[in-house]
Amino acid sequence: MLSNFSLYYNCSSKIHSLNPLCKILAFLIFSFMSFMCFHFNVLVSLFLVLVFIVGISNIPFSVYFKRIWSLKYLFLVLFLLCFVLSRNFSFSFFLVCKLVLFVLYVLGFVMTTKIDDMALGFSYLFRFVDVFGFSAYSVAVSFSLIFYFLPCLVFEYKRIKMACVSRGVSFNGSVFALFKLAFLSSIKRLDMIRCSMLVSSSIRGFRWHFNDIYMIVCHLAVLVLILVRGVTL
Repeated sequence: MLSNFSLYYNCSSKIHSLNPLCKILAFLIFSFMSFMCFHFNVLVSLFLVLVFIVGISNIPFSVYFKRIWSLKYLFLVLFLLCFVLSRNFSFSFFLVCKLVLFVLYVLGFVMTTKIDDMALGFSYLFRFVDVFGFSAYSVAVSFSLIFYFLPCLVFEYKRIKMACVSRGVSFNGSVFALFKLAFLSSIKRLDMIRCSMLVSSSIRGFRWHFNDIYMIVCHLAVLVLILVRGVTL
């Protein structure tokens, strides 16, 4: 069921073999670096980190480009909205560039991590919820599926639209109705996947290897440089 819209790219690479918890921590560090990015030279640093990640993921750049290109209208709308509100072209362009880099990093994270491993990695971060009587793994599964909501929504929208076309049903002027159906269908599909994952869950541990530590150290090093550079500017 998940394979219809899963972003996971099945191949062998150093990124694929990393500890899921390592990739989650690296993702959180990169997210913080994106938030702290206010200057062009910092943006270049983030771009270099991203080039490094994409290069060792063994996933063709065309795959990244195709999936980013599918969001071109979203980026365009955000740029226009930001420009209208700020009246500053440079600021709007810079903000959209940051968003593109962030989305590319998210793609690299999702395309190299199976959903089960992702949920297990998040469960280590959410262990504190056990104190409040909640299941850390259950929370982690729900959180992991957030990364699959958008591709699931796109998949359901196309599926419903093709079904309407094949039956000769006109959907002109009914884009909102199609989106509503796709949204409800996506929620239902992801809930079924969530239940399936909870039933078939197998908790296991992960070992930390040199590549895991190296990846975290590289991210932290770039973060320190960004913070130091930000202070001196």
